[in-house]
Amino acid sequence: MHRPHTSFSLLNNENSPLLAACLIFSAALISGCQNTQEQMLYEGYPPTYVDGFDAGCSSGRHAGGGLEPFRKDVRQYMNDSLYKMGWEDGLSQCKDALQAEEDRIANKPTDEDNEWRRHVKSRMGEAFSKKKQLDSEH
Repeated sequence: MHRPHTSFSLLNNENSPLLAACLIFSAALISGCQNTQEQMLYEGYPPTYVDGFDAGCSSGRHAGGGLEPFRKDVRQYMNDSLYKMGWEDGLSQCKDALQAEEDRIANKPTDEDNEWRRHVKSRMGEAFSKKKQLDSEH
């Protein structure tokens, strides 16, 4: 099967798991906001708090390196304490969540890391075997 050449580096075989993870994470973030808003309203949070949380969450993901836009109704932020509290909570929680997910993906061991660990364990096993053999000869 002929594969078209692309200059976009995320589409090569080496990065396809990363691309898939990014797409899944992005879809979860997009759908997660709608679910979060509905859940918060259902749980009795005031609508202005929920609006602030939603805008702050979008801004937090933007600040954390996500693709969502920075959003803030400045007039409402200055005049409505519930909106302000929701915005600040959303900013903090969503920025931290995005950063934690990016850190988890970035720190996932590569195949080369795993191969190196297997090599080290194998060499350590060989060294212990030789030491044991030498100890038994003396």
